[in-house]
Amino acid sequence: MFQSRSIITTLVLVSILCGYAHAQDWYDSQGQSISESPIYMVLDQDSQQPAIKVGTIEKKGLWLNVTAGKKQPKSNYFTNRYTLKQSLQLDKQGYQVTVDQMPKVGDEFKRIVIMFNSNDKTACGIALTSDHSGDLVRLDTKGQFKIRKAIKFKLPATFTFVKQGDEIEIYLGEKKISEKLSFPYKVDPKVGGYLSVDAQLLRVVGNAMAVSLRHEWAPKPTQIQSNETTSGHDFVKQDAIHRVRTLHLPVDSARANQKIIIHTSTNDQYEIQCGRYVTLKGQFGDQKKTYGSALASQVIAPDEQTVEIQLTQLGPFCFVKFNQALLGMVPSKATDLSFVPQVKPVADSKWKSVALTARHQRFPDQPIPKVAMQNVLGWLPPDSFTPSMLHATHDFPVTPPVNDVEHDVKLMHQTGWNVAAVDFTFFADYRVIRQYHMMREWINATVAQKLDDFYILPFLEVGTYSHSAKKTDGAINKGGRIEVDATFTAHAMIYMLEQYGNHSNWLKFQGRPVFGVYRVNHNTPAFWQEVREILALYGWDPFIFGDLGSLQTAIHGTFDYDEWRDYGKYMDGIYTFSASLLEVSLDLPPKFRECFAPLKIPPVIGATVRPGYLSARAYNKNWISHRGTEIVVKSWEKALQYDPAFIHATTWNDYNEATQFSNSFSISTSQLEIGRYYLGKYFKKPPLPGTPGEPNAILSYFKVSHGNEPVRFRVLNLPTKDGAQSGQWELTLLDEQGKMLATTTSDKLDLTKVDTWLWQWDGNITKAQTRTVKVQLKFIGDHNTKTYHHIPDIAMIDGNMYGDELYYLVPLHKLASPDKSVAVHVNGVTSQSARHESLVDLQLSITGASPEKTHVSVAGNSYLLRLAANLKEEGAWAVPSYGYHGAKITEGDTVNSSRFIDVRQDDWANGNNYYSAQAQFEDGTVAWSPTVYALPVYDAEDVSAQWVFTPKYKQEKGQFLDRTIRRTPLEAAPDNTPTQYVQLSGKLDVMQLDGRQRFYTDLTALPNGPITMEIVFRPDAVDREQILCIQRGAQATLIIDSQGYLVARRLPQVRKYPDPYAQVRSRQPLQAGKLYQAIVVFDGSEFKLFLNGQLENQTACFGRRSTEMFVVGGPALPRSVIVDKDEIKPALKQVIREIDGVHERSFYKGLLVRLTLMSRALTSDEVYASFGRLQASCFWE
Repeated sequence: MFQSRSIITTLVLVSILCGYAHAQDWYDSQGQSISESPIYMVLDQDSQQPAIKVGTIEKKGLWLNVTAGKKQPKSNYFTNRYTLKQSLQLDKQGYQVTVDQMPKVGDEFKRIVIMFNSNDKTACGIALTSDHSGDLVRLDTKGQFKIRKAIKFKLPATFTFVKQGDEIEIYLGEKKISEKLSFPYKVDPKVGGYLSVDAQLLRVVGNAMAVSLRHEWAPKPTQIQSNETTSGHDFVKQDAIHRVRTLHLPVDSARANQKIIIHTSTNDQYEIQCGRYVTLKGQFGDQKKTYGSALASQVIAPDEQTVEIQLTQLGPFCFVKFNQALLGMVPSKATDLSFVPQVKPVADSKWKSVALTARHQRFPDQPIPKVAMQNVLGWLPPDSFTPSMLHATHDFPVTPPVNDVEHDVKLMHQTGWNVAAVDFTFFADYRVIRQYHMMREWINATVAQKLDDFYILPFLEVGTYSHSAKKTDGAINKGGRIEVDATFTAHAMIYMLEQYGNHSNWLKFQGRPVFGVYRVNHNTPAFWQEVREILALYGWDPFIFGDLGSLQTAIHGTFDYDEWRDYGKYMDGIYTFSASLLEVSLDLPPKFRECFAPLKIPPVIGATVRPGYLSARAYNKNWISHRGTEIVVKSWEKALQYDPAFIHATTWNDYNEATQFSNSFSISTSQLEIGRYYLGKYFKKPPLPGTPGEPNAILSYFKVSHGNEPVRFRVLNLPTKDGAQSGQWELTLLDEQGKMLATTTSDKLDLTKVDTWLWQWDGNITKAQTRTVKVQLKFIGDHNTKTYHHIPDIAMIDGNMYGDELYYLVPLHKLASPDKSVAVHVNGVTSQSARHESLVDLQLSITGASPEKTHVSVAGNSYLLRLAANLKEEGAWAVPSYGYHGAKITEGDTVNSSRFIDVRQDDWANGNNYYSAQAQFEDGTVAWSPTVYALPVYDAEDVSAQWVFTPKYKQEKGQFLDRTIRRTPLEAAPDNTPTQYVQLSGKLDVMQLDGRQRFYTDLTALPNGPITMEIVFRPDAVDREQILCIQRGAQATLIIDSQGYLVARRLPQVRKYPDPYAQVRSRQPLQAGKLYQAIVVFDGSEFKLFLNGQLENQTACFGRRSTEMFVVGGPALPRSVIVDKDEIKPALKQVIREIDGVHERSFYKGLLVRLTLMSRALTSDEVYASFGRLQASCFWE
């Protein structure tokens, strides 16, 4: 940044220096004395030299006035540097620069940077902008420009550079502003230091870009004492307010649309609204903001007589709590309360001040114990649980997530972990609510489990929001929005500390409650200095460990020691989160120790263990391959090698990034088994006992193969006290028919140590030869053999499909015995391949164990279909944004919950469709089901279009997309009412037409010759004429006539009016409220109507289709016609009645499930089979 940049500009530079400096001592970026520059020199537009105008004025210092210029390539601003070539030795005096004038705020000027340069590579100084704010800055050892601390100033502003020991101190007036920052003084005694000024502009427009400054020798200032923080920020001690007000209201009042109005010291107003929901809202002039909302039934117990409302004022923020639910953190100072309607509180404590004294004990001489923590995310991806039942997370849980934090606490504790770092990602204002509720739920769960050796801490992802937050001058309240700055961060931390900081299950080091922070270097050290100072004002001194990471650490495993060392002054512990970092980052702990060793109190150093990384986000598909168990084992080995103060696991449950350690579909308990072994070594515990004569081992391999690619199989041995001492592995691969593809046997292995047996199969096979590869494994010991059952299949998929890139990790010693099993029935088939026509009926079955006590997850194409739950639960289908996985996870009904419908595209349209399940039995053993493919019944060229009327295929503006590769849209008429859905059995949502809606599509969706048209529908009534679909020209028309009969019509090639149609009619009237499948077949000479698989009628017909519109749900009106408003003209009525043979108001009312158009005539057997698949489905009533 401080290298010269060539620009074309005109500058007015005048320098009359006092003391040792003279005008000729200032040099431009070309090394030319400004006194020797030609006057009024203006260069050509293509010149790479600066143009300078020189004159004289009676001022002491330097005066710059930019008047013209041109931006150069590869730069987002102009920079011209001017250097005072006067030797500056600060041994006896300081050197002072006074800024008298700055440009007005505009879009041209960027900043002025004034630097004291110890040498060409070491410099520190100030970067000043027009709004009277700026930063302390420095050059690091690589010459990179680094911002260290934010400052504010008023003109004229005098900055003094002073040498103190081997460092530079910087003062603003009499106040030291470089407190706790390190600026090395490395001046060559013979050469000395020098002053430089950089004028930086975003663009050069017009005149009046003046900067005026003076400089001279000066004594070291005498620092004044004040009650301001030394960080240079605005929060001062008198702003520290801590008071609490608690009141109790009758519960009936709290449920009966009560409003509690919170008055403030400003014109802003907040109110708690009670009713079905308890909601906190704010009013800011014309703007409104909702801070938090909770379902009243969740926060008010049925037997409660009163409710408690607590206001906690901390500095500029008021925290509002209703019973145990934190509703929000509002940016105002509360003054009073009022009630609408008026109600008298049962009790009101009034405002009570809390003394700003020490809030916890400290024991600095206590050793810091080793801990191992899991990073727990406070959510599962919400769209994982929508009724579509499909989400592209790469993995998902098997243990029950139904509001069961206790289960997670228990599982962590059992597998050797002793801390949960609970993280509701990104510490923005509304996320404070969720972070608080996470802390509450996890602490309560730990207490309920009676675990006095398991602890909770909050893990804050404060970096991203605060790093990008736009600061406002002296105002944190802008339309109710809270700026995520140091003041906000500190007060949010204080509130959590006040609520739970002294709880015995909040982790403490030396008596200090522990916080974790993600990416502390997203903010400056000065940010954390200010956070620390505010915490101290309220009597809190928490132990904060922070994650330091960057692209440099990710790909090189290195970092700039000078840049990061200052973070060690404000962090008590340092590590790197490293979820998506390469292996070189595993060697960071000793580098951190070396970096922070010079500090008076160096932070303790931790290590991270992680399994790999695969982001499921559409905008970020970064993949750090897990390589089976290879990465996680290396991670553990490196962590233990460096003997860290703490171990942090990334993560317990981030399925979106495939970094989870918890029990999941792909890995079961494998990561927990591996972790338990290494944690035993970390905590120096005795070896696990194991099963006599059997190994503890993890088998890993790719979940899918694209065909003709090698597949690696790894067996990781985890030694136990009583387990097998040696043995061999025999691995066999079979195709879906049971034919052997490959087999191998390992050498005899030493099982008394951690080791991996690796075998690579060439994989020369495709899905044309087999849809699945079945894996068989046998252990051959010294005295026994063991065959393993329920190992998951490898799915064969297309090479051009973005498939699942994860691995199965199979805990061999946890696999269930052969008498237990789980099966997923795909349209009644439990192995190999089933057939489908878009609606796939899935059913789960358990043998050899109690279904009610078995948890099952189902995957479609390796992705989540049905969340973990036993067969008498629905699991979690929706996740409110409140609390842990939500304030309360929705539990569905228990009726027929083991069956549901999946709506899929055919594999020729969108990849491959395959299903598998994993079960966890009551005894802790696990089993995977065989993988079953769902293949389309018909070839791609046979299906012209198919619309399934479910939310999955609903697009914007009421449009439904065709499931085939053609993706033909079926578009709603402009005047259609919003689409409504009715849920059938099997969680199948289908469209409900209200008797005034219609949809249009291109005629290209209809084939030219033979045709089969299928409609699955349920009429609400059958006492009037209704159009299911119609094409002018009657190629594909199906109606319910006024007597309730189903009628199919087609215009033959030769026809006569008034009765031109070839027409077939059902033998019996339809019944309202009953599901039907109607299939109309035309083979070129005959026209047939089938109803629920049976032939109703047929007639002779010859001729191809016409070319006019095709409409679903109503008459062939122009799209622009508004049914309830526009009068249908007589000519149009005549066309509809005489040509189409229907009434212009004959809209269909009822359910539409599916509409299929095929380019060939189905046989009677195919029609019968098609209905059989529907009839067997659980949604068919």
